[in-house]
Amino acid sequence: MKPDDPGQLEETLFARQRLEMVQQQIENRGIKEKRVLAAMNKVPRHMFVDDRLKAEAYKDRPLAIGKDQTISQPYIVAFMSAAAESAPMIKFLKLVRAAATRQFFWPNWRRKSIVLN
Repeated sequence: MKPDDPGQLEETLFARQRLEMVQQQIENRGIKEKRVLAAMNKVPRHMFVDDRLKAEAYKDRPLAIGKDQTISQPYIVAFMSAAAESAPMIKFLKLVRAAATRQFFWPNWRRKSIVLN
């Protein structure tokens, strides 16, 4: 590719935005796991959003990805990834999964607690 190739320049800009995102939004908030930081610096978030939102891909907010779904803000993705490696977080993740399953299958259910084994 030529150095002035618009596609290469755009990818360079996104790579710089990813690096800033990792440093400012994730590391500065206490996420220190090297594998999580490396993954967050490698995954091209801009490829998962509509073209009109690509410029927003590395901002500190969730973004629409279609069909009433969102991609979570970068810190939340990093936090959940780091938590997934932590044994004490397993019950928390089970709770999240149980709550999401309940919401999907029984959206009008009003019970306020879920018991985990």
